[in-house]
Amino acid sequence: MSFDANEEQEENAAATEVYDIEKIMALSNLTPKVLVNDVEGSEKIILDSKPNYPDSIRIVLMKMHMHMYGETVRKQIIQRIVDEGFVVKYEDMDVYLFVRAYLILYLRKATPNF
Repeated sequence: MSFDANEEQEENAAATEVYDIEKIMALSNLTPKVLVNDVEGSEKIILDSKPNYPDSIRIVLMKMHMHMYGETVRKQIIQRIVDEGFVVKYEDMDVYLFVRAYLILYLRKATPNF
């Protein structure tokens, strides 16, 4: 009996339903302002399909497992989120805080130390 890891991965992928943020919003009747991402090593999906964060999302907190991908992919993932209108406000090891650019300007006026 042989074991084919690719076959098992394909079977698992077929059994997994992916919910994007818009589908979750529709199912829950909520309009979130903060999105927390800890996708246990699946961050690279952001490169495979554009995130298209809804306008209601003002803050994204993401834990990246970059030991799986490396520096080049890390930069690409960050750029993809920046292209969605966010700036990196804070990073600590593998945790990143992205804030909408317009919100940064507002908060700087309201709180000078932001």
